[in-house]
Amino acid sequence: MPPPSPPLPCQASSPSTVALPLDDLPVLYHNLTHHLIPGPQSISYGIPLLLLPFALAIPPERMSHRALRLTFLPIMYACIIHAWWCIGGVDVISVTSGLWCTSVIGIRDVRRDARRVFWRARVEDRGEKESDRLRRPEMGGVGSVGGEDVRKEGFRQRRAGRTPEYRAEAKGEPMIQNPKDDEHSPEHDESSTADHGEIVEERYPIDGLRKRWKWILVLLVSLRLVGWRVGDQSHDRTQPYRPMSRLAYLKHASSVALLGYLVLDASFLYVPCDPYFTVSGIGVDDPYLPSSCPSNPFFKLLQILPPRLLRCSALAAQVFALVSGGFYLSTIPAVLANALGLFPEEWSPHAWPHFYGSFSAVYDRGLRGLWGTWWHQMEREITGNTGRALASLLGLPPRSFARYTFMVAIGFFLSGTVHMGMIPPQPLSQKLSVNMMRLYIGGFFWCQVPGIGIETLVSKLTYRYAPGMAKQPWIKVVAFAWTGFWLCLTLPLLVVPFREIGYWRGSPVPVSVLRYAHERWRQCGL
Repeated sequence: MPPPSPPLPCQASSPSTVALPLDDLPVLYHNLTHHLIPGPQSISYGIPLLLLPFALAIPPERMSHRALRLTFLPIMYACIIHAWWCIGGVDVISVTSGLWCTSVIGIRDVRRDARRVFWRARVEDRGEKESDRLRRPEMGGVGSVGGEDVRKEGFRQRRAGRTPEYRAEAKGEPMIQNPKDDEHSPEHDESSTADHGEIVEERYPIDGLRKRWKWILVLLVSLRLVGWRVGDQSHDRTQPYRPMSRLAYLKHASSVALLGYLVLDASFLYVPCDPYFTVSGIGVDDPYLPSSCPSNPFFKLLQILPPRLLRCSALAAQVFALVSGGFYLSTIPAVLANALGLFPEEWSPHAWPHFYGSFSAVYDRGLRGLWGTWWHQMEREITGNTGRALASLLGLPPRSFARYTFMVAIGFFLSGTVHMGMIPPQPLSQKLSVNMMRLYIGGFFWCQVPGIGIETLVSKLTYRYAPGMAKQPWIKVVAFAWTGFWLCLTLPLLVVPFREIGYWRGSPVPVSVLRYAHERWRQCGL
């Protein structure tokens, strides 16, 4: 009997029967994107990402920023809405691409304001004469940035209000800065300057289509705007980032990936022992039920912990292991390809900051430190920039509590909307509707807003009326306990939809080291 033909992209189908024949890729793709995780169902899905570089390649002399927005954004939004209709709901990539297009074209005028900044070895370090450096094509020829020709014409240019540096910026040519004189450059000490060389800035190249395309493509892959200054002082003062060596990055990435692997392995040893993750209707506070592995002494030891604390800790460990391991594992091949000369230096992840910050931020600032410093900041630009623009549009005063709370609310609302795209349009479970599952996912992120608001208000009142107490060491313990308390309240929202989809019916760990060790332990009678 031949396998059933896949439905049309925008046609619904019944999720009652799922077949995964490996010899029929269309059916396999249909089942994957309808019952497990959403995916593209029409050509409109990728049109916004294709249009974006072409839109930015139009010089501002040919099309103003207003005209660019009015021309391209409606097309991009229409394509994204059509893609959602064909998918049967939102998905992570399409929502992210829409927010990225909004940030790059709708909110920022990157052709005017964005500057690519990076470190370059000094002339004496490269063994190159200054005159030779100024004649290199990428420096725009003699007189573009410095040298005798520029000094001769400097007086005339200054009288006209157009310095050589201004001409270099207008042409999109690199500008060399002294890091110690740059107010945005972090850690202006002579030792770091000597180690990393000089800072080079590149504005939008007006002349030269090849240089312009390179500039645009480097910008579009920089979701965190690493190596870019965009007119936001809080961001610009951290740029350019001083990259680590490939070997140092590979060591760090491998250690984080290995840690994530072990944490994921340990958490999935526990999951089969607790039906809360696989049986619908069990609450997070319900007592432990007879498990499928009653002889596991490790599980019996964990039963002394409150059910909510243990279950939320297991979920938090899994989320951290999956996200951190996924980030770093996916970047290792790119760094190796860059070492072999197969990948551009600008796109190599070893030139980026770490995905995660210091966990000590949780002790210092609670939930604000958790989400604002320690957790990955891959979506900070696309969500935070929108909130900042709306707050300015509403006229909220800078550095006010109302503006801060509004920006946090918009950021987490958009982040929740992005993660709602993890729910497939036709999940196998019939106990919850698709929209209800999506609301559970989004609700976890939206519930962080009141927690951060309470924390910020208490922090302000403490610093105002009891500044001495705010500096006590035990405040760090209180901040950490408060963060754990709020996560224990909100993390169960994530369990409900993932449990219905069946994410915990199998283990993502291909080879369980800890399970093997446990079996060997039992065979030895220990």
